[in-house]
Amino acid sequence: MPQPDPAAANNLSDSPHQAGVALRPGPASPASGEAKAEQPFFYGGQAVIEGVMMRGKRYYAVAVRLPTTKEIVVDRGELKAPIYTHPLWKLPFVRGLALIGEQLHLGMKSLIWSANVNAGSQNIEIGKKEITGSVAMAGVFALVIFIGLPLLLASFAVHRSGSFLFVLVEGLIRVGLVLGYLAAIALLPDVRRVFQYHGAEHKTINAFESGWTLDVPSVRRASTLHPRCGTGFLLVVLVVSVIVFS
Repeated sequence: MPQPDPAAANNLSDSPHQAGVALRPGPASPASGEAKAEQPFFYGGQAVIEGVMMRGKRYYAVAVRLPTTKEIVVDRGELKAPIYTHPLWKLPFVRGLALIGEQLHLGMKSLIWSANVNAGSQNIEIGKKEITGSVAMAGVFALVIFIGLPLLLASFAVHRSGSFLFVLVEGLIRVGLVLGYLAAIALLPDVRRVFQYHGAEHKTINAFESGWTLDVPSVRRASTLHPRCGTGFLLVVLVVSVIVFS
């Protein structure tokens, strides 16, 4: 099980992740008498259990608050996947799919680490079997609820399978189920806590991209909404797919 690093929370100044200093996008230094404009890099992250994960150009960091001592522990790592170095992964369309896959992998890795840190602080160990079982159950649940159930309900409402009306009804049911699911799980205290960290992650990115000082007062006044939100992207794709396939 990953061990928390209590000292890491006090040594952020030695890390390449210190926001607002080394990572803030800006113009490149003049080279050979000519200043070359640096391409802006869009930083991102996600909420984990009692914390957030942030990723940059070459590194990522996960910060988690322990439930017992309220101490913040940090895990850092280097992004070594080929999508960050090989030119093939920079091609249009290919890079988008590759980054989504890498983000899912990194997000799951960070989520598992945060779960182990929180469980370890309470002398509970989460093994690979428990994690594999949870992921498998979540996958089956998603297939049944968001794929099978809309098809079943649409078949009761519209008897002509494959028609415009059938596809439209099926899509609307699926959108309703997703929104209802998000609203329902938001009522659970633990999930609501994760949603709060999701908003905090958005606030931090918004403050950083606005050029504000990364302190509590500045981040607090930033918006919880962000145009690059992954959850929002999935909802947009869901709605667009209903329109396109209808």
